Amino acid sequence: FREKVLAMKAWKPRNPPSNRDRLELYALHKQVASGDAPNESIATSSDAEMAKFNAWKTKRGMTQDEAMRNYVSECDRQIRVYGTITAVSATQTPTTTPSAEQTTELQHDAVAISRGLAAIPLLCAAASETRPAYLSRLRSTSPNDGWWAKQEPLCAEPLTLWATPETLVLYLAAFTERLSLFVGGDDFKKYSLPLKPSALQAFLWALHNTLLAIWIAVILICTALGSISILSRTILFGSNTTNVPLETTLETEVAPSGKICRELCLPHQALSVRLVGLSLWPLVIISDITETVLKSAGTVVAGITYIAIITFTW
Repeated sequence: FREKVLAMKAWKPRNPPSNRDRLELYALHKQVASGDAPNESIATSSDAEMAKFNAWKTKRGMTQDEAMRNYVSECDRQIRVYGTITAVSATQTPTTTPSAEQTTELQHDAVAISRGLAAIPLLCAAASETRPAYLSRLRSTSPNDGWWAKQEPLCAEPLTLWATPETLVLYLAAFTERLSLFVGGDDFKKYSLPLKPSALQAFLWALHNTLLAIWIAVILICTALGSISILSRTILFGSNTTNVPLETTLETEVAPSGKICRELCLPHQALSVRLVGLSLWPLVIISDITETVLKSAGTVVAGITYIAIITFTW
């Protein structure tokens, strides 16, 4: 972890990382160094400081070991996606320079989708939360500090059309969580109801885990569609247009999608997660076929193969 921190201080990215990715690294490092963020909001008039604090709060409950592993993994991902400036002789001139608008747009495509895949193991762990653990967590959570309320779309920038599927899932999940917290609150206990609050919360626990599984499915489907979009543009117009080489998309989007779907079906996963893995098992087969074509015929043919199979078997 310390070596990675020092490496990131010396890292010179070829393309500037997005603010969201910068905050992600800050939050994970802060969680390692200081533990959970305090419940009280910090007194500051700076939007930047408030954004850092809010990012740190999203890591609340993450152990130091988990935060260190996630920090190292996130660093590797950002280095892979944004690249590193290499020494260029004074006589060399780039043949093409993508516009800032093109660079920003394509960075969002590649970065956000990879970030979604990276979050799936954490979502699987959350879906494995037992009912007693869920009820215990609710008892120690304030109504304004719910876990779902802190989440944001991972496959696209928030408030964009591409983020709509995730936004709908997150909205429903946040509403369910607020209902769970309200049911367990003192105000609700004043009412005379035939069911105990814990019984109602137990039902909402099942819905909570189901929504986690649905979010995983949405991430994988959006990743597949996003990969088709990037591969198509790269094949038709070249990597200078998309700023994402074919190899990068195949290695960071297509191959991991199949591997993750396979891991979702392992016996230790929650039942809802295993059902998602089984329903999306064709992605495993398509990923394996694409990898075989990649080894035998190259990246272009592999990209075309992936696009064709997804399109004709959707």
